[in-house]
Amino acid sequence: MPLSVGTKLGPYEVLAPVGEGGMGEVYRARDARLNRSVAIKVLPQAIASDPDRMRRFEQEARSIAALNHPNILAIYDVGVQDGTSYLVMEMLEGETLRERLNGGPLPVRKAVEIGTQIAHGLAAAHERGIVHRDLKPENIFLTKDGHVKLLDFGLAKDQSAAANAVAADGMTAVSMRTTPGVVMGTAPYMAPEQVRGEAVDYRADIFSFGAVLYEMLSGKPAFGGDSSVETMNAILKSDPAEIDPTTVKISPGLDRIVRHCLEKNPADRFQSARDLTFALEALSGSGSASSLPAVGAERRKGPWMWAIAAVALLAAMIVGFAARSASAPAARRMDFAIPTSAEVTHLALSPDGSMLAYVSPEEETGEGVIFVQRIGSTAVIRLEGTQTASHPFWSPDAKYIGFFANGKLKKIAVSGGAPEVITKAESGRGGTWGKKNIIVYTPSSAGPLWKVNPDGTDAAPLTDKLMATGESSHRWPVFLPDGERFLFWSGDFHEVRDDSHTGIYVSSLSAGKKDLVMPSRSSFGYGQGHLFYLDDKRSLMAVGMDNEGRLKGGPQVIAPQVGRNPSTYWAALTVAENGTVVYHLGVGAPLSQLTWYDRSGKELGHLGESAIIANPTISPDGQRVAVDVADGKDKNIDVWSTIFRATAIPASPSIRRKKLRPHGPTMARR
Repeated sequence: MPLSVGTKLGPYEVLAPVGEGGMGEVYRARDARLNRSVAIKVLPQAIASDPDRMRRFEQEARSIAALNHPNILAIYDVGVQDGTSYLVMEMLEGETLRERLNGGPLPVRKAVEIGTQIAHGLAAAHERGIVHRDLKPENIFLTKDGHVKLLDFGLAKDQSAAANAVAADGMTAVSMRTTPGVVMGTAPYMAPEQVRGEAVDYRADIFSFGAVLYEMLSGKPAFGGDSSVETMNAILKSDPAEIDPTTVKISPGLDRIVRHCLEKNPADRFQSARDLTFALEALSGSGSASSLPAVGAERRKGPWMWAIAAVALLAAMIVGFAARSASAPAARRMDFAIPTSAEVTHLALSPDGSMLAYVSPEEETGEGVIFVQRIGSTAVIRLEGTQTASHPFWSPDAKYIGFFANGKLKKIAVSGGAPEVITKAESGRGGTWGKKNIIVYTPSSAGPLWKVNPDGTDAAPLTDKLMATGESSHRWPVFLPDGERFLFWSGDFHEVRDDSHTGIYVSSLSAGKKDLVMPSRSSFGYGQGHLFYLDDKRSLMAVGMDNEGRLKGGPQVIAPQVGRNPSTYWAALTVAENGTVVYHLGVGAPLSQLTWYDRSGKELGHLGESAIIANPTISPDGQRVAVDVADGKDKNIDVWSTIFRATAIPASPSIRRKKLRPHGPTMARR
């Protein structure tokens, strides 16, 4: 029977009934010890005597107690008195999402705001191994101060015990199964696998989220029917109706998110609530990062573009590449374009191949800034404070991105926040962050590799004793899976006709020796037991390589004519540990033109013809610029001196271009 006002449960005094659900009655109460209002959920005596229901009640208590997140209802205490089991929770003021939806659909911006908070809560639960399994408007509470709280984990089941199980395909298997034939959940919000009583994992909550988000936008359930059986049949066989564009105008990006959540096959949905959160925040511009316009946004090209002579990622491809042997079937290959919002210069894949970090110029200043884009999505996150960034690289856990900017090696959390300076790096030429939590990097355009701890301690030269006569630079390091060995590129900037030292080498943190892996004239990548590199024709090749850095088997062609910057020996490709490759499918570095600007950013004039230009240096008097000009064939780079006669602004400037000296694809400063 219901509790009467004044009933005592331990130190808690019941003040008034609040509501009830399938798992119990809820009361407002006062905590006499702390003099605060709390909510108490109790099980009626008839249910408390049922061992199965009691197990589920205790399971709810454990599930919620394991979580501490602003978007999940907090639990304070649990107890039993006179045969009554009770759960003490924070007292919320506001209304459920169901009560809000009784007034009709929500504005799109509000729906996305609420959806983002729901996704944050789910992500926190999933990361603790907990699946809700009954996400619905009744279990989502909207507080008066604008917060969203997830309620009632009564059907949740802790999956942490299964988290280390490994499936036959080598992937982590996190799943659980209800009693055969028993369907648990609320019909309109159940995932197809729930309806069938099959194994359920985190992606079932993502399906339920999609149904809730659809209802917030349309005001109607995603799957309807006159009975639960008809509703569940619709979940299995039908797609939700298109949201009426005459009443609700949602962007194509938001519609794709909803549809992606509601895929029948769990493998076709978002694969984590964290991915879902990322997509929603990028869509709304919320969180610590803001979104960019969709594909193909046109940008003004500022001075930064010609100053760096970057390789633009106009069309990228991704390849699923796996190790293969003579007896193994051909690796499954998947190619598709990755749309980006603007020019892309330097790029880096996260270790698992799911996220792409790249540098792109800001429209206002032309300075390079790091953006992060999840593979398969057009949503883009801008990392604040990364102006003038170059050559990003990921931490092993994908929580941080290292990069070079303003003469420093820095790192920034992918989730946002201010960048942190690690150490000095005058002119970085690549870095790699190994599994032993050591960073190997190139601090200057000439000289050896260095190593440093991510907190900036113990910075020291690493390969200085391995530099042979004629070697000018060690750069573009890449750690191998053991976090001890690494690959790097070595080149000669002086003996231009001698390529005996130009190539890819393998060494280790002990730096006792270096061994030549293969000749090469550009940066490279490693993943899934394969070395990815450009041949003399700039074709992207892959060849097997063991953990010692020894090549095995013959090379395979991945793509023709991948972009390359001959001035810095950087190839427009990046490789993840799982063998995913992202590259710019082009014929080489793009043409650019020297352009003068005044201090206000006003364009004053152009110099010379379009060419492959890099490394411009302005004279102290501001009247001359020395610049590298490549011939486009990777065989020769000339240094030119160009004079701009300031009195000729802004008509046709007087240009006198003088070739200082020819040399091969090297110079003292690259």
